[in-house]
Amino acid sequence: IADSHYYPTRPNDNFIPTLLAEDEYEIPPYPMGLYYSGGNFQPGPNASGFTTSLVHQDNPGFGEAYVAQLFLEYQGIQTLHIMPRLPSTVDGTGHIDMWMYLVDADSVIISEFLPGSNPLAITITENAVPYMEALGFTVTRVPAWNAGSTHYTYTNAFRVNDRIFVPTYGSGNPVYLPRDQQALNAWQLAAGPDVEIVPIDCYSIIKQIGSGGFSLI
Repeated sequence: IADSHYYPTRPNDNFIPTLLAEDEYEIPPYPMGLYYSGGNFQPGPNASGFTTSLVHQDNPGFGEAYVAQLFLEYQGIQTLHIMPRLPSTVDGTGHIDMWMYLVDADSVIISEFLPGSNPLAITITENAVPYMEALGFTVTRVPAWNAGSTHYTYTNAFRVNDRIFVPTYGSGNPVYLPRDQQALNAWQLAAGPDVEIVPIDCYSIIKQIGSGGFSLI
């Protein structure tokens, strides 16, 4: 079990790899020596992986080649793609799963920020479309926007086998209901008819900077 460092202010979360390795599987954990959280990594086909430039912010002095070497040694990632992170004023996590999610080896969901959104966020997500298409992915877009300091995203999802759990927000604001449906339709299109798309009401928790925590409820 490869053990990356989680946020220093959350020691219980950081301890999970050690707990799983030593108590559950009775094997040694292998510390990577790298700060990065699970939301900032997406595994891709052919031993590829995707993260954002947050990995450099979290690991000052680690060059791109050294970061890639750690991912290769500890996770078998032969090709690491480091994408730009969204501005912190748009998204407080900096994680890649807040604006891009690899559905499978051929399909990817990328946020499409509504008109009037942060220009840099629009540029980052728009530039990602041809980048991923050049890698052979079919790109499907879902809405994204900010209301105050809250980043509403449909890519902070969670896949378990043939089910994908997708956040929705219309329960708290009816204006968001059409966007929910647009996102669910897009996910179904990207995942195919054999995958069940399960909406999860995340309106009450999205203000905690992310909705991926619903997967643990």
